[in-house]
Amino acid sequence: MTRGAAAVVEGPFRIALVTAIGDGILDDLDRLPAAAVRGAEGFSATPRALSLAVPEARSRAVVRALHRALVRREPA
Repeated sequence: MTRGAAAVVEGPFRIALVTAIGDGILDDLDRLPAAAVRGAEGFSATPRALSLAVPEARSRAVVRALHRALVRREPA
């Protein structure tokens, strides 16, 4: 059996993975600020973790926005 590549991807790509971890994180999905989610290259959620793949240049802003929304509970 021969295995072939499903896709060829060339890089480098400057992507950061920003993850928020905590019990009940899925209950807070409606608190995610649109600015943090907009432009995400990928999104993953489990009952205890929420991950966004974002352009590296936006990673600090996304971390701050998620902290304001999920930890400090400030409105978006």
